[in-house]
Amino acid sequence: MLDSRADILVYGMGERQIVEIARRLDAVEQFVRRPLEANALRESLSGVYDVERLLSRIAYDALNARDCLALKASLQMVPLLKRDAAAYGAVLIREASDALDPMEDVASLLSRAIADDPPLSVRDGGIIRAADGVPAGTFHEGAADVFSEVRPEISEDLRYRGLLRAQDALLALGVTGWQDAVVGAEAVGIADPMAAYERAIKALVDQKIISKAPEGAYTTVITDALK
Repeated sequence: MLDSRADILVYGMGERQIVEIARRLDAVEQFVRRPLEANALRESLSGVYDVERLLSRIAYDALNARDCLALKASLQMVPLLKRDAAAYGAVLIREASDALDPMEDVASLLSRAIADDPPLSVRDGGIIRAADGVPAGTFHEGAADVFSEVRPEISEDLRYRGLLRAQDALLALGVTGWQDAVVGAEAVGIADPMAAYERAIKALVDQKIISKAPEGAYTTVITDALK
């Protein structure tokens, strides 16, 4: 009871509660008496995200890439929090500081593994860094807006050659049929590739691989003819 600076004599079950209240009052008094140090601690705390919410998302397997970055940023603030807390002598503050674990291995792993500005959804890719530190991932529609800013102009000839190259790659893997989801419509800023398929069909007709251009189902006809 010495820390409380109170002349109180307590017996029985209430003693523990009074001691805890005295510890808290001692901590609050030190914060009030040392405003500069308190402001520094407050500034460090501003860099800590809602850790309870992050832990809840981890428990429910609902953590996304941005949550990982929030966790990393919070862990990186722990050394600063411990430094700022060292300015106080209150038992409660010291105990709270001693209980903080910076988990440097986890923070380091998140820094190495997660891109600096990942998308909100894992479906958009570009979340995990490659070994050289460059974000890696699958290109999806959600990333098309960013990609379209640097994508070179696509000509009909380039689109046709791209179709043939993709076809060769698929056949080399043993894939003899596929569906192009954007045939017949413009998607993610890329023009309808129908003309490339029609050109491929015409080439098959000219080479007498097939007798005539079919009605629709272009990808099936092309791959069937090349089996």
